[in-house]
Amino acid sequence: LCDSDICRAHAASPEAVDVSPETAELVRTALGYCERSRGTFDITMGTLTRLWDFHRGVVPSPLALSRALPHVWCAHIEMGGSDASPTLAIDDPETVL
Repeated sequence: LCDSDICRAHAASPEAVDVSPETAELVRTALGYCERSRGTFDITMGTLTRLWDFHRGVVPSPLALSRALPHVWCAHIEMGGSDASPTLAIDDPETVL
């Protein structure tokens, strides 16, 4: 079971969920970094990093990486609602924050 705002957003994808103002501020800040860095800092890199198992030395195959890449991009994340009642939507269920 997962009760964090991010986990709930993943579970509801592609639908939006209500999030706390603190989560909204964090995600908006991360999206700003993604935009300003032209994707060098991307909040959705979890889509790729989850493929590695650093403890066992497992490296993903080129095929696995190529399949995951379309799901990496901060444009998959949408903040909505108001400052007092923000929402978060992840439009691609394969995108991981």
